[in-house]
Amino acid sequence: MKAIFISCVLLLINFSASAQQDLLKFVENTYLSRSQLLTTASEVNKIRDQINMSSDSELEFYDNAGYYKISYNPSVNVSVPGLVFIGYSNQLPPSADFDKEAKGLYDIVLVDNDPSLAIKETIKGSDKNATYVFIKGTGSIKFLCRSVPKGDRVLGYIEITGLTDAQMKAFAKDFIQKMKFK
Repeated sequence: MKAIFISCVLLLINFSASAQQDLLKFVENTYLSRSQLLTTASEVNKIRDQINMSSDSELEFYDNAGYYKISYNPSVNVSVPGLVFIGYSNQLPPSADFDKEAKGLYDIVLVDNDPSLAIKETIKGSDKNATYVFIKGTGSIKFLCRSVPKGDRVLGYIEITGLTDAQMKAFAKDFIQKMKFK
């Protein structure tokens, strides 16, 4: 399932001829910083081992996408580690139908999953449209954010374990609300 999602992310990102060397030149999020960027498969798999997610021996790294070590604080004095894979694209037309993209993301997540277990939310604002979706009881959140009116896009997933479904929802919403396009 993860391989299917990553393949779809990479296709949807629609790699640009002018490859972006630094994702954080185009977006900012308090959960992401240059010091948290993971540049090798062993770094990514070390985080996955820490959060009890399966390692991936076939990781690939791209100029306009990256893996970041993150942490979420669901309560005072509690920090839960996680991993974000995120890709940036400015190739799609700003007039793209966000609702159609959001449904496509939802449909990808539902492959091999029970729709009654899916939690999804779409947030539309003056600066961006965003959506997230996850399956209850799993540690994986898929997300999509598109800037308004320019149409830049980030797409990716978050792997984080040890959170309740309510905490997953609160974290996913906070993550996408903190996504800012430059």
